[in-house]
Amino acid sequence: MTTDGTYLIMSDGSSNISYLDPKTFRLVKVLGVTDNNGPVSNINELELIKGYFYANQWQTSYILK
Repeated sequence: MTTDGTYLIMSDGSSNISYLDPKTFRLVKVLGVTDNNGPVSNINELELIKGYFYANQWQTSYILK
């Protein structure tokens, strides 16, 4: 989980990153993570650095940007 200063941003182990309202925890939007082969699952450990998301793909050595 991370924040952009407005929303809580979380991954749930799928290929989606969810934006939540921090006061109500209401889902605001969903961002799908893909590569050249389609959706990338097992998104984990989100960080937001200079406007880019970084995450590892659980149980791999891959870092996604």
